Amino acid sequence: MVNAKILGEGIPTEFQTSSNTIVFDGFYNVNLEKFNQVLCLELNTTSKQNVLDVIKVLEKRPDIKYAGPDYVITMYAAADDVPTINSQWAVDRIQLPEASEIASGNDVVIVGVIDSGIDGNHPYLANSILDISYHRDYSTGSVSNVSVLEDSDGHGTAVAGIIVAVEYNGTDIVGTRRNIKLVSLKVFDSNRQALASSVAQAIEYAYSRGIPILNFSGGFYGSVDPESNFDQALYEVIDSYTGLFICASGNNGWNNDLHAVFPANYHLDNLIAVGASTSDDHAWGYSNFGEITVDLFAPGEGVLTCYPDGRCGNCDPTVCPAPGYHYVDGTSFAAPFVTGVAALILTTYPDMPAAQIKDRIMISVDTVYDDDTDVYVDKCISGGRLNAYKALHDHSFTISPYSSVKHMLACSCGVVMYDGHTLEDVVVTLPSGQTMVASQCAICGYLHS
Repeated sequence: MVNAKILGEGIPTEFQTSSNTIVFDGFYNVNLEKFNQVLCLELNTTSKQNVLDVIKVLEKRPDIKYAGPDYVITMYAAADDVPTINSQWAVDRIQLPEASEIASGNDVVIVGVIDSGIDGNHPYLANSILDISYHRDYSTGSVSNVSVLEDSDGHGTAVAGIIVAVEYNGTDIVGTRRNIKLVSLKVFDSNRQALASSVAQAIEYAYSRGIPILNFSGGFYGSVDPESNFDQALYEVIDSYTGLFICASGNNGWNNDLHAVFPANYHLDNLIAVGASTSDDHAWGYSNFGEITVDLFAPGEGVLTCYPDGRCGNCDPTVCPAPGYHYVDGTSFAAPFVTGVAALILTTYPDMPAAQIKDRIMISVDTVYDDDTDVYVDKCISGGRLNAYKALHDHSFTISPYSSVKHMLACSCGVVMYDGHTLEDVVVTLPSGQTMVASQCAICGYLHS
């Protein structure tokens, strides 16, 4: 990652490819303090020692912020077990129909899907895909334009289906589809692997085209020590991105506080790391969790979504109930629920910055109790599971801090209170003329005596 200076200014008027490199005529929305350029060097001698030697040489240059290996990122693929869950449970659980009723605004929100591609011929997705000129393919290690929109795996189409379609109930799909247009930013190859540099390029491209929301359901594993196996370049690229970056927490069933997963473990205001929940509102058995590293949970078990027709082979009907649709499990498919809700928020509040969208989603989660035990309190930062309706509800939001340590009460406006941070002590005059101190919700004004 090189510190770069910008000579001149302007607006990109043309997007070209020259030697597989995107060339911009100008720049916009650039934070000069954070602007960097990620360069990928391919070495003739690929031994581990040579890579380490080159990194040492590069780190001595004053214009190099960071030098490191190009990490291999894996797809968080679905588990192999066969789900038997009613397909509509996830939609109802996060109150998606209620959220759609109160969502307003006609602004089109573009969502970038950094994945294995999207099946452009899928009948339900066709009307939700942006013009072909926007899509890019980074899966070969270099960038190329896309003439035909295809999915080499099926994973990206399943993710896209949840973002704009969500659930299939036999005759139709019910979900977050509302003025949402998709852009495919393909990074995964046929082996379900991608280079970190390809993901970084996809994010930089989304930044340059003003794409406000990105979904990425993959990652790589490293040490929680930032000085070891920590891709500073990818961190900086996400940090510099002005939109909201939503990613999966991983399908290892472990604590991300102790076993780092990137990019989920990057602590950034514009990044949401998502764990997977089940139909009985518990953490899915293979979902990663973390009290300080995973932000919230969302449905990720037995989710029925779109899939490229014919890609699955000879599936059991319990897995593939109709051509072009599949049941899937995993944090890969929990993340796009959050992405779809974020897009709904942005259609309703088009000027809302990424950090505030994240806060809306985080502070509006449902807390869940099982025999007086708080299910998610020690598994994620927000301490709860996604609720679309609460996130969309217009509280004239004044966002307050949230904590997963203790939950105080739920206000009648539907917002969960954390540690009393959203409550203020106010003096109330009773009809008798007497005064008393009451706790008032700082979001909706409701008084709790």
